[in-house]
Amino acid sequence: MTLGLGIDTSFDDTAVSLVEDGRHILCNLTVSQFAEHAEFGGVIPERASRLHVQMIFPLVERALAETGKDLSAIDYVAVTNEPGLVGSLLVGVTVGKALAMALGKPLVGVNHLEAHVHSGFMAEPELRYPFLSLLISGANTLILESRAHGDHRQIGATRDDAVGECIDKCGRHLGLGLPAGPALQKLAFEGDPKVRPFPRPFIDAAHFDFSFSGLKTAVLYALRDDPSLRREDVAASLLDAIADVLVTKTMKAAARTGLNTIVLCGGAAASAQVRAAFAERAEPQGLRVIYPGLALCTDNAAMVAGLGFEHHRRREHAGFALEVRSTVSWKSSDFADSQNA
Repeated sequence: MTLGLGIDTSFDDTAVSLVEDGRHILCNLTVSQFAEHAEFGGVIPERASRLHVQMIFPLVERALAETGKDLSAIDYVAVTNEPGLVGSLLVGVTVGKALAMALGKPLVGVNHLEAHVHSGFMAEPELRYPFLSLLISGANTLILESRAHGDHRQIGATRDDAVGECIDKCGRHLGLGLPAGPALQKLAFEGDPKVRPFPRPFIDAAHFDFSFSGLKTAVLYALRDDPSLRREDVAASLLDAIADVLVTKTMKAAARTGLNTIVLCGGAAASAQVRAAFAERAEPQGLRVIYPGLALCTDNAAMVAGLGFEHHRRREHAGFALEVRSTVSWKSSDFADSQNA
């Protein structure tokens, strides 16, 4: 049995997890900062860093207490070092280095986005490469050709707003707080998407890229031009349009690549409407869709410890010179043709 400690402070959630053998989650703890940033209408990076400093050690202690484990039992420390807010990442990486050094255990640096993809393995142990990954979150909307461990190639990406960003901005127009996703989903269940259909950007394009800024603008104009519109109907139509685009593009990518397994991951993958759309349209076409549990969709440290295990068993250790990076780039897939608009 190999016990891994996962740490994620990439944005505004402080997360700690203990995972055995890369799959068995003993605890998965996350403390959200949304309430602390609500008055500012968004995350303040410096404030986020200070809050991580306050929360990280108590969260590690809580994880140990809940599992009955001792720090000495940990075999490796996995920490997110890219991408994210630099100040936030530095907190987690510094703590990870300190613990690894004090314990004399290996340190593993983890790409937060690759960890989201890896959540598919934690949801479905029989998952094998290659497969498609649809990674949708507040900052990312990506279709990846996941070839092997550490080899994920971009087929398509958003050219402007990410799915989660679009949802949060539209939620603001509807008077919802942050994060808008859960509240928007609740409204949508009571609405009718046919009352005011919204556009499906790039849905018929030959390429696999996305665009959601126009959809955000369409929602703003609809609310401005027709005050009688029910928020429930707007929410339902918005999520219907988003789900339609995501499913259509991903199914086209599956047809182009010949890959019939899709891992749906990232915070926005928790959307019931998106999951239902894949179940209703993709699965009947013979596509296998992996849906990680909701706790593995949002930012968490279990996926970090899980991917960290794969690095650890391959002896892909980082050492104490591990640096943080705010952004990452992906190799382009041979199937990508995003220039052909």
